[in-house]
Amino acid sequence: LAMIGYGASAQVMIFFLPLYLQNAYDFDSLIAGVAMIPFAVPMVAAPRVTAKLAAIYSGRALLTAGLAIAMVGNILFAIFAYLHLPYYIFLLSMLVAGCGAGLLNGQTVKVISGAVPENRAGMASGLASTTRFIGILVSVAVLGAILSDVATRQFVTIATRLGLESAAAEAAAKRVTSGDLDGVLAGAPENLRAALRTTGLTAYSSGFSEASLLAAVIALLACALTY
Repeated sequence: LAMIGYGASAQVMIFFLPLYLQNAYDFDSLIAGVAMIPFAVPMVAAPRVTAKLAAIYSGRALLTAGLAIAMVGNILFAIFAYLHLPYYIFLLSMLVAGCGAGLLNGQTVKVISGAVPENRAGMASGLASTTRFIGILVSVAVLGAILSDVATRQFVTIATRLGLESAAAEAAAKRVTSGDLDGVLAGAPENLRAALRTTGLTAYSSGFSEASLLAAVIALLACALTY
């Protein structure tokens, strides 16, 4: 349960965060990769800290704590994205979420392997990997659908108010959610480009916010079941 929760609410952000940084802050791919550092560093460094904590606290307690931290990180993602706050504030949520992911990264396989006899360690490792990837894949599909739906509806609503025809707004929304905002602007009337750019960035932020809320709910459920 903790492994599924880890994959579905924490590790899945490795997929969504770079897209968010590019489509909500208009970073290019290289800058977005560098901007992921606040999430990546605690994720890599946390296992060294949890190795010491494991001597004091049980595996169940550490997994529960990791899921709780991941939940808080996702809630912060949702709030900061909804408000479309600057990156230097948003990175605080990445640090929190990275700590939760790092704690889980260091403990999930260890706890699963420690719960079976030594001759079943390979089976436990395979089960851990399978459940984690199931969590990631299902979460990518569900969170991605929510992100796309919310961003599309918001973009179409605002774009039609700005003067785009409904069909054109819906076609443009699909390009926004796929990360092609520049393509939308290139084909838009010049007097609407600035407003459409802002609309596209904020619509994607709103979609990511809703998806993050669901990720927080998943982390909460996994936390309750693990506890």
